[in-house]
Amino acid sequence: MPAPLCSRRHSLSALLAGASPAWARAEEGLPVLVPADVLADHQAQRPLRRDVAELRMLLWAVSQPVRLLPMPSTARLLTELRALHGVVGGTSFTRSDVDLGDVQLALSAPLVREGEFEAGLYTLPEHPAQREPHPAAGLARWAALCNREWRGDWSTLQRLGLRDVQHVASWPLMVRMLAAGRADLVLAPFSAAPRMAIQAEGVTLLPLRGLKVGLPGSRHFVLAAQHPAFGPLLPRLDEGIRRLHADGRLRQAYQDSGFFHPMVRNWQRL
Repeated sequence: MPAPLCSRRHSLSALLAGASPAWARAEEGLPVLVPADVLADHQAQRPLRRDVAELRMLLWAVSQPVRLLPMPSTARLLTELRALHGVVGGTSFTRSDVDLGDVQLALSAPLVREGEFEAGLYTLPEHPAQREPHPAAGLARWAALCNREWRGDWSTLQRLGLRDVQHVASWPLMVRMLAAGRADLVLAPFSAAPRMAIQAEGVTLLPLRGLKVGLPGSRHFVLAAQHPAFGPLLPRLDEGIRRLHADGRLRQAYQDSGFFHPMVRNWQRL
């Protein structure tokens, strides 16, 4: 079981501020597979975003030595979990992204519950879509980028009536393709930065103001169900998530990262 909540509040605050305790830097420990860009932002203590907040909440909930192993994509992360090269992924997945009939994988308790997930349509600051007086009416002119393995995101973009939705394997490549003018939009969680800006790959992205997209499904950590450490880890992780929900710190972490953003409360939900 995790340590008593009162004894770990400071460690969670330190993690969310970017500090890594010794057990999160251990050379030996539970293998945690993390998208490479998320791990880089965590280690560089860059401004908090949803993925980094989740990694730090995972470290808090597990509260034992881990090895953080970079993965080039979320698809590769799931492949490596099935191969037992890791015991848990350090970022959340929408429930629909994981085949529930796959006996090699298991889901944690939900971090984000059904109906809570909202995201923005992001593009370059100078893109013509930013100047649309009614951006929802102009969506049919634009092409979006997404990984088709992100099934909830993919199906949501398909229903928005966009000109095209193109498959791209990784988030960094999506950003570079937007910068090169090869597409127009990406779906991304809102940011807590000024103007809700996202900085990635040396590129600034801003949301189409006034629009938010409701995404179906809950979000969970994914675990390797056949890994030797799975049995003791799952109840420990679930108990940590339950305590984060009960204490309000999970919601606060998502608010601090911009994922639950008060400024979009009255925006049009697509």
